[in-house]
Amino acid sequence: MAKIVFIQNIKYPFFGVMSISALLKKYNHFVDAFITDKINEEILNFLKVNNPDYIGFSIMTGNHIWAINSSEIIKNNSILSKIIFGGVHPTIFPEIIENKNVDIICQGEGEYPLLELLNNSDKKIFKTNIKNLWFKDENEIIKNDLRSPMENLDELPFPDRSIYYKYKYFITKNAEFNSSRGCPYICSFCSSKIINTITGRNKKKYFTTKSPVYFVTEIENAVKQYPFIKRINFINEVFSYDDNWFYSFLELYVLKIKLPFVVFLRVDMIDEKKIKTLQESGCELVLFGVESGNEKIRKKILKKNISDKAFIDASNWFHKYKLDFITSNIVGLPSENLEEALDTVRFNILLKPEITVCSLLMPYPKTDITDMAYEQGLIPLINPNDIDLTFYKDTMLNLPHKKEIVNLQRLFLIFSKYPFVFYCFKNVLLKAPNNIIFDWLFLLSYFFYQKIMYQRNYFETLKFGLMNFKLFKK
Repeated sequence: MAKIVFIQNIKYPFFGVMSISALLKKYNHFVDAFITDKINEEILNFLKVNNPDYIGFSIMTGNHIWAINSSEIIKNNSILSKIIFGGVHPTIFPEIIENKNVDIICQGEGEYPLLELLNNSDKKIFKTNIKNLWFKDENEIIKNDLRSPMENLDELPFPDRSIYYKYKYFITKNAEFNSSRGCPYICSFCSSKIINTITGRNKKKYFTTKSPVYFVTEIENAVKQYPFIKRINFINEVFSYDDNWFYSFLELYVLKIKLPFVVFLRVDMIDEKKIKTLQESGCELVLFGVESGNEKIRKKILKKNISDKAFIDASNWFHKYKLDFITSNIVGLPSENLEEALDTVRFNILLKPEITVCSLLMPYPKTDITDMAYEQGLIPLINPNDIDLTFYKDTMLNLPHKKEIVNLQRLFLIFSKYPFVFYCFKNVLLKAPNNIIFDWLFLLSYFFYQKIMYQRNYFETLKFGLMNFKLFKK
């Protein structure tokens, strides 16, 4: 039996970690996870006593610095476990292995590479020719090719939720499920296009999904094992991408599960029949990205080729079938002037969502929109170490109306929910200095977003917000 311990600072159950844990446990390996803001004595003592073969960090750009600092603390305490970095960041920036505290990185899917790694460790073998993994061997970095993305997700065991449910704050009525991997779209602000190119999805199949029977059985198993689950959140990037899958899955879901659920959608992949089916199947809430309320900006700058009409039709159908919906939006875009940013408020007023959430553009390195911002002189050449974990604090772009854009993001929910405030007071409010009152108004709007999204009571929502308050501190 080989051992691996995952450590993360984000209070969110990572699907990759759960899937890896399930496969490793199937082959009798030891897996545990810690959620912590810092590497404390409790964790250090656990690592010293249990002496895991590997310590894993699943990281995104923005929290990779925390992972590097945490690894340094571990190394400085004479813990000899090999440090593995996996997730989106090392997939896109594998050079992070050059850091002295990182021993191995995993690009792309991690289930079978880590199984092979731990199987070898169990046999007291250390091989460095495992696809998807890079190794540091003395002063040499061994770079292995990537294996093809998995085509049959049904071959995996169900995700291991036990590693997170040992923490009380994960035990809520909501449970999140994901039936697919990959995204066939090329939005300029998203990393999916980059990951597809790196992992080879653009050469074969952009999108892989679990079968309806497997996925329903996975949910059924989780609900039986954890009876506190009363609501399902489907966080697929494109839930309704395949019509046959969509209708087959919902038919089985109604027969077997019968719990209310939440879905993420693209409005160009739905019609009235699908929305009616969602409502009849128990859907309570829909989330979709508007991003920009200006069609030209949405299509040309964000590369999200969805028309205004598609959004308007979808919102009318949602209202017709009494399905609440939440929109996500972005302001502070290259080539976007203040009036075009205000179009996003106006468009949300027209759509009438239950609630809105708005972020400031985060210029993630290697994305098309970041290249665009650099070419326009709005940002210097971006280093991954410059990126923050959250896109709600401030904008990194040197925008002509930076003050107004930041205020707009802070007041976005108020403006879209109460049109009279927008039309009567927007000029005065947007011209005000950026201030702590507007910051708190945004935090309050995010509080209500979390409450509606996860159906937490006020106390639970406040507690969750305070745990993650550091993400908003400047």
